[in-house]
Amino acid sequence: MNAATQEPSYPATTCTFPSNMANQKYVMNAALDALRLWIAGTPAPNAPSPITVTGGVIQRNANAIALGGIRLPEMDVPTVTHQGTGNTGSAFCVLFGRTIPLPAPIVYPSHSAYVAQYTAATNALQAGGFILPPDAAEAIATAQNSTVGIACGNAEAETGEGATTATPARVTAARRRARSRPAGPAPDRRRCAPRFAVTAW
Repeated sequence: MNAATQEPSYPATTCTFPSNMANQKYVMNAALDALRLWIAGTPAPNAPSPITVTGGVIQRNANAIALGGIRLPEMDVPTVTHQGTGNTGSAFCVLFGRTIPLPAPIVYPSHSAYVAQYTAATNALQAGGFILPPDAAEAIATAQNSTVGIACGNAEAETGEGATTATPARVTAARRRARSRPAGPAPDRRRCAPRFAVTAW
């Protein structure tokens, strides 16, 4: 069992960080479908731009996410930092990449604003041929069902809700608490810590 990711594995691995949780399966599905069509006689699929490397070092943006390469929506509309390198621990951990907190939490002004950005990034990925329509629909539905941009317990835009997937019941309960809360000062946004906390690892 991978102690960090809680995923069964053989041989047993214990990694320092959770593995890279980006939805790489979407790219794999698109690649296999493109290969099928190419074998059937369609033109060769699009080639993505490579990850930006200078002097043997992967170049990263302010969110510590690699520049270039195939841009999954979670790369350009992030709630955590996904990296293909940097994990340590048992022998195979180096292959798994890692998921770590963003250097600084991103505040999306509202849930709808987050979903709109995520949808636009997903549509761009699909236009490039790197995600299939069913997977694109699944990705967007996941964003819609998340609590990104919903406050810690009061259904308003707030810092730190980026990495939590909500059930409808949880969101409904949060909104009920908001309606029942007496009028008063605006909530202290600084109290809403990111779900991925360094101290948890």
